[in-house]
Amino acid sequence: MRRLVFAPALMLENTALDQIRKLIIKIWRGQIIIFTGLTVYVPLSNNVIMHLNEITTQIQNKKLLSENDEQLIRGIFNKILEQGEWYDVNEIESWLENEGTWTHKPTIIRITNISHYIQTRFQQRPAKLKMLSDDECGCG
Repeated sequence: MRRLVFAPALMLENTALDQIRKLIIKIWRGQIIIFTGLTVYVPLSNNVIMHLNEITTQIQNKKLLSENDEQLIRGIFNKILEQGEWYDVNEIESWLENEGTWTHKPTIIRITNISHYIQTRFQQRPAKLKMLSDDECGCG
């Protein structure tokens, strides 16, 4: 594994360099995004990790998800996205693998697939627009 050397202060356009390629680090919507060539890495925010911990504590059988478990997982991923948070599906899978209690690979893949499905559906939703009457706009 290559060792990264990060810039002293993480600002909007700071960069970090490794021996092979240049990394560009940006902050977007309060999250750190790391660009390496064509690959984009979005580390999980603390809020997303808290929700993943909620999934971990509420699901008893980590080898076989029930329909109720899947509904709970869908609801939590919907809540994450509705709160304006974002997650990288690969980071979700990595977190589950490294968390310790998720040892059954098919279950990890199922949760990852649910997170991807919910995220894709969320992206396809039309933006909700609030219609203002003439009285509410404050334009006279």
